[in-house]
Amino acid sequence: MIRMGLNIVEASGKDFTLSEYIFPKKSMKYKTHFYLKNGYEGIIILKSKQVLGYMWYTNLKNRIVHPDITFMQIAMDPESVYIFDLLICKELRGANFSTNFLNNGLFHLKQKGYKTAYGYYSADNFSSLWLHRTLGFTESPHIKRIRFLHTHKPAQFNN
Repeated sequence: MIRMGLNIVEASGKDFTLSEYIFPKKSMKYKTHFYLKNGYEGIIILKSKQVLGYMWYTNLKNRIVHPDITFMQIAMDPESVYIFDLLICKELRGANFSTNFLNNGLFHLKQKGYKTAYGYYSADNFSSLWLHRTLGFTESPHIKRIRFLHTHKPAQFNN
């Protein structure tokens, strides 16, 4: 427990049922479903049954290789995890809540036997940069990643 009335739960495809929980955004529920379906593991922060945030990760034990691990050439070993998605609901950001959640999440992972955690964030995400530096993460060389968003407007048919 990290604050009064808040709990952290482990989420994996084996023992986590989406229908038991209330997600503030559909996108959070869809992502959770996708991650569980693909074998990733997560740590979810709850107030009662309300999801307030999550941290998704992968490791060599579950044999799921996240695309970022290959792209960034991360040297994973059995005692390391790659944290690829961390989200805290907007109303809880600030007042050290994110720091507290990530710190508790890392402690949880340490109790599971992991010694190293890797992560990725966008260079313009100053809040995330500060958060990770505060907790003692070291920065690897920066990798420039360009993503393109393609949209397609469906053709209109004349009746």
